[in-house]
Amino acid sequence: MKKSSDLIGRFVVDITNGNKVCNIKDIIYSKDFFKLVAFLVDDNSFRNDRKIIRFKDVKEFGDTFVMIDSIYALEKPEKYPKIKAIMAEEYIMAGHEILCEDGISMGYIKDVVFDEKMGRIVGFKITDGIIQDLLDGRSFMPYKDGMKFKDKFLIINRQIKEEFEKNKEEYKKLLSI
Repeated sequence: MKKSSDLIGRFVVDITNGNKVCNIKDIIYSKDFFKLVAFLVDDNSFRNDRKIIRFKDVKEFGDTFVMIDSIYALEKPEKYPKIKAIMAEEYIMAGHEILCEDGISMGYIKDVVFDEKMGRIVGFKITDGIIQDLLDGRSFMPYKDGMKFKDKFLIINRQIKEEFEKNKEEYKKLLSI
């Protein structure tokens, strides 16, 4: 499992020659499929062209880098209409409020945790505010069927809320994995 925040700023290495080709600037998620689809990268060029690396073009996640087959994995988003469409909308999940369908706020998404093999979101590191985080620590909410994004909210049903509240302390232990 990887956290999004651990990847921002990491450099990308071309496996064919070992050269650093860019840095990860942001992570592009599909909110419909709860999956990582691409990385927005900064290739330090003077042009203001946006470039991406599709998740499926990543060969390995190292401790301090991400490895790709070649520099040709850097593409313009326009080449991939589905990714371009996702980028036209809000694709960043951090900062979204988690709301139960009964109107109760469960906190805000602080970070996204995903499976580095498949790109699937496995859960969210959540915050209840800085003071509560200092007192109780941050919580982890695993992804469950029935979650959906709507505007700037992650909507959950009552069953997910009850399961989260019942297992909150156990879920916190997953953050240390």
